[in-house]
Amino acid sequence: MTKKNTVYYPLWKELYEVFKNNEYGSVISYKDLSDCIDVDIKNHRYIVDRFKKEMLRRDDKALSSVRNVGYRIVMPNEHGRLAYCELKRAERRTRQGVEYALHVPFDMLNDQEKAQLTLIANRIQIVHAGLIGECKSIHTTTVHFELPGTPRPKI
Repeated sequence: MTKKNTVYYPLWKELYEVFKNNEYGSVISYKDLSDCIDVDIKNHRYIVDRFKKEMLRRDDKALSSVRNVGYRIVMPNEHGRLAYCELKRAERRTRQGVEYALHVPFDMLNDQEKAQLTLIANRIQIVHAGLIGECKSIHTTTVHFELPGTPRPKI
């Protein structure tokens, strides 16, 4: 935190104030971020994560990582792609949860633990199946998208 008018000011707010007016498509380098708050961003990821969250919530500007450079403010038409990527990430994470729940040495568990783990595995599998279906549906929507037709009044 830095001192601004004798009140401690969170570092993410300084980043937000400096970069909130950047245009869509512009790139904010790691160096620019670090220089803005005099902190090495690589060692303080939580500051950038909060800054990214506030940019999205307050100004509808999503930041996407640009490898070895910094972050790019994505164009509004790219938000759907980012949302799809997050959904795919959730699907992969639930798949890993299913693996943890299914691959257990059951002979080392008591009856209560077996029942709990079976319930957890069943519920995670349901969530995972739902995510798979939604990923396929969204992928189909983005690849084969057509605006719905509007019924024409008969004359």
